[in-house]
Amino acid sequence: MMFEPNYASYTLEELLDCKANIDAQAWPERLKDIEKALSVYASQSAEHEKQYKQAVFDAYCETLRHDLTLSIDDNILWLLRPFSNQAKDITPSTFAGEVCPLCAAKLSATTWAAGWQLSCENCQVTGIVLEHLSF
Repeated sequence: MMFEPNYASYTLEELLDCKANIDAQAWPERLKDIEKALSVYASQSAEHEKQYKQAVFDAYCETLRHDLTLSIDDNILWLLRPFSNQAKDITPSTFAGEVCPLCAAKLSATTWAAGWQLSCENCQVTGIVLEHLSF
């Protein structure tokens, strides 16, 4: 007999980790169970829904961080931003065409310290994508 996880007892973080790391082709039923448990979690209260949305958005921003590398085509924004008004208005190509992972709405990107703040007004979530150097 195979072990069947009790996803109802998992925390939000554990459920999101399972969803991100499951082999969906090998375990399609378990993926459905995870998604159902996430839906139940989010529907428990307005606070749970807010936590769920923010956790999904934060995970999405983390995936973008890996793609946000400094390159010539992005005009080395981290270096130019403090000295150029034009550079302050340039958004990295990493964000071109990106949409909210929750509702597929357009995201707004603004500069933030050593990175970018992404926001979805529709879902009322905000996340930070830090720039990291890659040469």
